[in-house]
Amino acid sequence: MSNPELKFIGKIVSSKKDSSNMPLQGANAQVVIFDEYTDALDGLDKYSHVWIVSWLHKADRDRLKVVPKRVSADSPPRGVFSLRSPIRPNPLGLTASKLIKREGNTLHLDHVDFLDGTPVVDVKPYSVGWDSIFSAWNNSTYETYIKMPIADVFADMLRQAANFHGDACVGVAIGTRAANLAMRHFKCDMQTKSLTVSASVRGCTADAIQGLLQAGNKRFIRVDPYEGKIVFTKDGAKLTLVITNDKFHSVVEVMDAPDDKVFTSIEED
Repeated sequence: MSNPELKFIGKIVSSKKDSSNMPLQGANAQVVIFDEYTDALDGLDKYSHVWIVSWLHKADRDRLKVVPKRVSADSPPRGVFSLRSPIRPNPLGLTASKLIKREGNTLHLDHVDFLDGTPVVDVKPYSVGWDSIFSAWNNSTYETYIKMPIADVFADMLRQAANFHGDACVGVAIGTRAANLAMRHFKCDMQTKSLTVSASVRGCTADAIQGLLQAGNKRFIRVDPYEGKIVFTKDGAKLTLVITNDKFHSVVEVMDAPDDKVFTSIEED
């Protein structure tokens, strides 16, 4: 088998220069495409999101098993092909990011988990029809989340909910808090088939809960009129939440509030 020639087509420009201060969900960054590849960008700004393929030039290429970054250090190691770790035989990085804007050869992106100076191998448009599989099982499980700092759990769940809804807003944040509370109460994955929800909530909150459950209308039912009530049911047990009438002014405010400030009533049956 011949060795293919790998061409770098650009680089990452980011304030994150060391993996130790890279947030789990990445950070805003830019991809600067080299001048000779300018024509290849034609038409890209018709898409809202893009795939960035990079060469993780600082990565360890020798280890085949590592402890997942998201969980505690005492967790058993897993094979790198089952993880999104930068440590792998061929350190290709892959991340989907929102294309905030294009300025000439510079792509402004969010949620980029590549360090400053990382060589870029390719840019591809993100396709909802090809790349989005709503029902796909993932590792955002209860067993994973209980090993993570709560701030990282909230950030992970909020991003998933916002991706389903289209944006992060106060309503999505409230739905995320409700789903997190149910997950902790029932000690189960949100995709558990016996976990169902009836919710008389507004659209943003409904989207967040449905997106986190990855559920169709057999497991998630939205009820009118609005009462601010969310009822989770699993194997005959119920958790009923009533959303506060108090106004939140930001997503951060919702995510930082204690449970009893987001919900005026938390009833367990």
